This record gives sequence, structure tokens and C-alpha cells, in this order.
Amino acid sequence: MTPTTTYPNPPVRIAAFEVRFPPVDALASEAAVRPLHRELRTTFPFFEPFQVPLGLQIQPDGVVHEVARRVRLSSRTRRTVVSIGADIAIIETSEYRSFEELRAMVWDLMGRIQGLDEILGTSRVGLRYVNEIRIPQVGDDPLGWPPYISEALVAPMRLSSKPLQIMQGAVVYRPEETRGVVLRFGALKGRSVDLGGPLRVPDLGDGPFFLLDIDSYWENPPDELPEFSPQGVVEVLDRLHNAAQDVFEASITDKARGQFGAPGAIGR
Repeated sequence: MTPTTTYPNPPVRIAAFEVRFPPVDALASEAAVRPLHRELRTTFPFFEPFQVPLGLQIQPDGVVHEVARRVRLSSRTRRTVVSIGADIAIIETSEYRSFEELRAMVWDLMGRIQGLDEILGTSRVGLRYVNEIRIPQVGDDPLGWPPYISEALVAPMRLSSKPLQIMQGAVVYRPEETRGVVLRFGALKGRSVDLGGPLRVPDLGDGPFFLLDIDSYWENPPDELPEFSPQGVVEVLDRLHNAAQDVFEASITDKARGQFGAPGAIGR
């Protein structure tokens, strides 16, 4: 893991980790996850079964709404949430302080999940940072962002002399066959996150912000399903963080770094 310098005021609104694996029926059972909740109750006191819609399936006796059953474990503030299902485990937080802290949570959760039932392999690992860069000096004019954001991202703002309202775009990088990074960016107004969902996110108002939504992911090769292990998942996570960090740092200027309090890495 590459050592980095912490930003005292990172612009991360939500950080999310996801791991997927072949379905394990026991992990979709409330009863199977209850022992895990008892172990984590001090940190995650709330236990909430819920369903995720998967779509419609037409059967001889009619249309069936397919759902995936999951369990959500929430912190007392509901600003950190763990979701567990038959084929997935997710950690989301809106009080991100450092990658080391998130990494430690992933390591702990992977070890505990491994102890619940046999998991045959790892099919996907994802790490996503939703950054809302809010700088009062920019004001309502999107053309105020160039001093803070890389010229590579703000150049389209100058394609026309007409007044600019918003600007947004997306780029997909594929450094390896099994790894990718998706960058969604834009000069926007309002908010990019849902304030009414199960994950509580502080309301920063409806003012202008620059979005850097970075989704760094790994997927298993077509002909191989690597063995599931906490060590293996965390090693992949480290690489995903380094890739996300590189994109984040390339997207901002030193003037933006000064707003976050220190040079360094994403959210650190």
C-alpha cells in the first residue's frame, strides 16, 4: 500500500466498498447474519432486513417481482452502513476520514463473513469515491473552476462564448483486462447524493460544486474465479485505491489541494 499524506478536509461525500462472490444461500438468511450482528453490535447497533428489486420474471401463473434479500447493519448515526446478501457485501460511509480506516473495516468484515459460510471465490471488488468539491470563491459561474480543476476536465467549458449553465462528462479507463476506473465529472449545482436514503449524508446545501465521482473496480478473468480470502480482497482494494488516487490527483490543482488542507491522496 502506497503511503500518503492525509487531507484534513477531504471533499469525499460518500466512500463505498463492494465485494461480490458466487451466491451463498446462508448469507441471505437473517438468522445466519444475526451472529455477526451480535459481534458488531457496539459499532452497528441497528439490524434491518430489506429487499432489493431485481426486475420482473414472467411465469406460467403470472408476473413475479424478483427481489434479493439483504441485511443492513447501521451505526448509531447511520453514517456508516454495512449491507450483506447472498452474493454481496457492501460498506458505505459518509464520514470518511482515511483509507486506512476504511481498509481496516474491510479487513475485519471479510474475516467475519468468511467465518459465516464457505465462499467459493471472488468475482468483483469495487471502491467508489463520490467527491463534491465546494469552494465559495468559485460562485455560480462554472467558469470559476479552472484554477482548481485540471485543464483536461474544464477545457470543454470554453467551446462556446455563450453563457454556461452546467458541464458534465464521463471517462472510462481500462489499465488491465480485469481492472477499470470510471470517472464521472462536472460543474454542477445542488447535490449528487441522496439525502433521504438509509445512509445519512450531511446536507451541504444546493450551491455549486465540482463532481469527481471515481469508481475503481476489479472483475475476475473470464476463465478464472480467484479464491476468496480477506488478504486477497484487501490486496485488490489497495490497487483500486491507488488507481482512484491517481485519477483524483490528476483532476485537481495545487490551489484545490490548498482548500483541502494538505497535499496527498484522495480523502487522506
